[in-house]
Amino acid sequence: LSEDFTFKPDLHRFLPVTLEYSNSGQLLAKPIKGNGSGDFISLKDANGILELPRGKELFAKGESYSFIPMA
Repeated sequence: LSEDFTFKPDLHRFLPVTLEYSNSGQLLAKPIKGNGSGDFISLKDANGILELPRGKELFAKGESYSFIPMA
């Protein structure tokens, strides 16, 4: 993750992200800000989706999660 992301409900989350490289060449996933699960238009800018497990509220910058590419 390129930045912290918080999600309060204890649910499995699929987070739309764009990919970008840091100055050091590390590939980072930047969360796309949307308006909830019905906001499909925000997916147009996504390179893929991060799969975030339930049981956690804070997903911290620098942590790694499963990435599902969007073709």
